[in-house]
Amino acid sequence: MARLCRLSSRRLSIHHVVIFLLLLGYLSGVSATLHHNEASLVARAEAAGSGCSLEGQWNCMTTTWQRCASGVWSVEMQMASGTRCVPSGFTDDFRIEHDGTVNGEGGTGDGGGGGVGNGPRRSVSRVLVMALGVIWGLQVVLS
Repeated sequence: MARLCRLSSRRLSIHHVVIFLLLLGYLSGVSATLHHNEASLVARAEAAGSGCSLEGQWNCMTTTWQRCASGVWSVEMQMASGTRCVPSGFTDDFRIEHDGTVNGEGGTGDGGGGGVGNGPRRSVSRVLVMALGVIWGLQVVLS
């Protein structure tokens, strides 16, 4: 009987590990899907002169931008060639990134590194998911 209990306990642990690995694979796929969906979203311009409530707010549409001033949206303004604003969408502050083609120097001139950052991350970090999974897996195996 004791051997049967140990065998049953072992099967349960293997079962939990398999479920854990399936869950980890699923979460990795969800993270990639979320990242892809974010990249495919397009921010839209507000009608120039239409009302806005958050004074000083920016509307960044990657290659164009608007600003809420005196309770109305400004006209849509074009970014300089080789630059973009991030993060895309409504924000209180945005930054300008260069794509490396400024001055024809591939981003190696005196003005900066020429790299384009990832912007804010909205997906769950794979490292965090794996760390939590390992902790959960160890807890299941050791119990």
